[in-house]
Amino acid sequence: MIEENAETVLEEIGIDFRDDPEALAILKDKGCDIKGERVHFPRGLARSLCKTAPSSFTQYARNPARNVEIGGKNTVFAPVYGPPFVRDLNGERRYAEIEDFNNFVKLVYMLPGLHHSGGTVCEPVDLL
Repeated sequence: MIEENAETVLEEIGIDFRDDPEALAILKDKGCDIKGERVHFPRGLARSLCKTAPSSFTQYARNPARNVEIGGKNTVFAPVYGPPFVRDLNGERRYAEIEDFNNFVKLVYMLPGLHHSGGTVCEPVDLL
């Protein structure tokens, strides 16, 4: 049901590919209806394109010893991505700050059971 509804959204509403003329040209060649930067996918196209994705890929690190193979039979551990809130040492829930972000990145780096930080480990709100 979710996949069917996703195909309906892709077909009827579409997705904007902003400032990406190369993607628009590729998708037009694949049979998509292009209106400005909005792309409408014919039913089944997204599924067929997903089938062309590799079963695994390497996420390269600056230090090759820390490269991570994602997919296949590999299990990759990373922290949650982008929560706006954190809990402090007193258990109080509050908005994340840049100091929290820095501390989480350092913590993840030091934990041997995690393969990478995952990117945005929290969303700091104290940035200008």
